Amino acid sequence: MTANEITIQDKRFHTYIVDKPLEIIVNFFPAPLRIIAETLWYRARRREGNNFLTTLSLMAALKLTWPDFLYRGGFALLLNIYVYLINDYCDVEIDIASADKDRGKTVFLKEHRKAAKAALFFLALVLGIAGILHSPLLFICFLANTVIVYSYSAWFKRMPYLDVVAMVICGITMSLAAIPQNNAIAYRYLVVLGLICSAFEVVQIIRDEPEDRLAGIRTTAVRLGLFRARLIFVFLAILAAVYAYFIIHSLAGLLFLAAAAVPLSSKNASRAWDILRLIFGTAWLLMMIELWARG
Repeated sequence: MTANEITIQDKRFHTYIVDKPLEIIVNFFPAPLRIIAETLWYRARRREGNNFLTTLSLMAALKLTWPDFLYRGGFALLLNIYVYLINDYCDVEIDIASADKDRGKTVFLKEHRKAAKAALFFLALVLGIAGILHSPLLFICFLANTVIVYSYSAWFKRMPYLDVVAMVICGITMSLAAIPQNNAIAYRYLVVLGLICSAFEVVQIIRDEPEDRLAGIRTTAVRLGLFRARLIFVFLAILAAVYAYFIIHSLAGLLFLAAAAVPLSSKNASRAWDILRLIFGTAWLLMMIELWARG
């Protein structure tokens, strides 16, 4: 098969697997449902939503019953859509000027802010009721992430140090959806997820440092400079490995040390992101296998 034929096949795949479903969303969904669907579709296309996958893997490793797994999994999916939509709503003015964002999606959100509020209210209502009906911890998960993600999106992501600290907390609270209230061992794994989440936040602010500096947005990377921001990332990766080994007693967690050796700058941050996803994802998967094997 020639390169031209492969390109044609790729275009056909994109047309029928990506564009056609999105066209259905655009033409037939009411505005609030369209906003929810586009938020989910956009993140799926960009292979985001790592927290949802880590939540599912943690539930599987804990050997939850199938009804509980499905209930919590559905809750975690809606929670991810909810927090991403909060972020999109707060950042709509910034995103509309960015070449990296889906302009059609962003313009629609800007022109339908009332519909976006309705979508957020609907998701909050569903998540709140689902949390109350299931357990206090699931309801706390919803409330905590509402406060933390909105605070991060509206203020903290533009404030040195708080941008990184907020992601530590967010990484922990997002995964509360996976944990039965009386499982003390499982809580230890949340710290690892908090450290991983904040490490990726550092990668993101390093990637965006040139643009943020020009725009006058004072993130941790802008405040400290790229070299010291990278030192924070190295510290977080090493801390995750040390914590996993000494507190969780996981040999697999030592793989986090490999992340500390990945070159990281504003120019190569996008490529480093993919490499780090592989490293952190592999280490986390092996940790989940260890947890499952321990019963």
